[in-house]
Amino acid sequence: MSNEGQRQTPRFALDARIEFEAPTGRHEGRCINLSSGGLCAQMAESVALGSDLKLSVTLVFDVDSFSEPLSLRARSVWCTALGEGYQVGFQFLPLDHAQSSYLAMFLRFLEEGRAARGHSCNPDTDDFS
Repeated sequence: MSNEGQRQTPRFALDARIEFEAPTGRHEGRCINLSSGGLCAQMAESVALGSDLKLSVTLVFDVDSFSEPLSLRARSVWCTALGEGYQVGFQFLPLDHAQSSYLAMFLRFLEEGRAARGHSCNPDTDDFS
């Protein structure tokens, strides 16, 4: 059976804020989904393909309740116009031990939340690599 078209790692839908600095200035958006390989975000502006950035991802728990930001280096790998904005795919660049540990903690938190809501893990996996 072929794995073509399947993703490499589970991805999690979530409500998270992302921010990054680029040569064009500071950009903010909403994370649509996250995996150990990267994330998909909804942005107001397009992002140049191949841009290496330092992303900050912050989980949104409630109106005034947020996680500590997770800072990760990433590269923009695709950008698609969608309505009035854009969806942008970011692939994480190699992470140091602390970043890997914090990302793993983020993903465990998301997996536990999905399990508590009675959702099974989607067999599809990520396409960020």
